[in-house]
Amino acid sequence: MALDRQWREEAGPGKGPLIDGMLTSPPSRRLGKVRLRHGALLADMMLIDSQGLLAAATRLTSDYIQGDETKYLETFPRGTGTIHIEAPHYDESVQDYVVMASIVLGDPADSRPLGVLTVTINLEMLKP
Repeated sequence: MALDRQWREEAGPGKGPLIDGMLTSPPSRRLGKVRLRHGALLADMMLIDSQGLLAAATRLTSDYIQGDETKYLETFPRGTGTIHIEAPHYDESVQDYVVMASIVLGDPADSRPLGVLTVTINLEMLKP
């Protein structure tokens, strides 16, 4: 809860030790590279750990704790490979309609769920 409070306090100005550390971490930079390869199609990517905490992100999120959100609740408890696609909605930060798709990633050795990968897809980019 303390980390979530700190995240929300730093989210106002958009920077601080927790946010800066997260957005510049090696996993976040790797997600950023993947996102950039897909241009404007992928508006955002994030990894959520097994405890429902943000583990990597390509842009600022509103909170650090993701475990109380649909993208986690509808996937992680159901195990590795579970997919959840949320209804399309307007995203202020993208200024367009998006859909969020999430999948539970598992340990290749034993399929134990490790976390959730969520991608935000810009629906405008899917138009022919």
